[in-house]
Amino acid sequence: AITLPHTTDRDCQYPGSIRVMRLSIQICWIVVLSGTSILAEDVVPTPTGKIVPANAEWELLFTRSRPITGGLTEGPAVAPDGSIYFSDIGFGEDKGMIHRFDPATGKTSIFQADSNKANGLVFDRQGRMIACEGSGHGGLRVSRYNVSTGERETIIDRYQGKHLNAPNDCCLDSAGRIYFSDPRYVGDEPRELEHRAVYRVDLDGSVEGVSYRDLVDIMRGFFEAVAAESEQQQHRRYVVHPSA
Repeated sequence: AITLPHTTDRDCQYPGSIRVMRLSIQICWIVVLSGTSILAEDVVPTPTGKIVPANAEWELLFTRSRPITGGLTEGPAVAPDGSIYFSDIGFGEDKGMIHRFDPATGKTSIFQADSNKANGLVFDRQGRMIACEGSGHGGLRVSRYNVSTGERETIIDRYQGKHLNAPNDCCLDSAGRIYFSDPRYVGDEPRELEHRAVYRVDLDGSVEGVSYRDLVDIMRGFFEAVAAESEQQQHRRYVVHPSA
């Protein structure tokens, strides 16, 4: 477990506001791959050393100025050009925004003024941004952006003919397939699907149900899916084979 520095409104010079912070750290990864794949029965090495240095400091990247009560920031994703996109989700009827932080200038700008309650974000190999649009006046879909033009298209909004609950988080495996979680935490929209699940969108556009649990992340190159059972407060790890 990693404990990161935490701030509260009492510590913050912007009480009640939404802020985006980052740690000023540098991390170097050295990975050695053998000819065998890591499967469930293999031993996973125990991490050593510290990821967050003792002298790491927070930097303030963004403070919301819109007159909105409540909400949260989510889904930071790094684009091919090094800029950071993140979701700014308001509660109620507010549709939320997607912002872009430019490390070269240190400035944050609005990329999408109406994000349809976008939450989790991730970039694919083509440099397109994939967004999970949630419930509570949101899009109830997984969409894809051309960040150069701002054009947005729907990847999936239904499973077996029924509307999704509220896509929340997404990631890609090494083959480029999209995994996304579909829970329901907020919103008054009628639910059409019985389960809160994890789905995979294959390269041909077909969709498969992977697990009736909430997705956390995919370890690229090792084909391991990590899921969290929110209701049972459990974490599980799944092996996702390249052909599966």
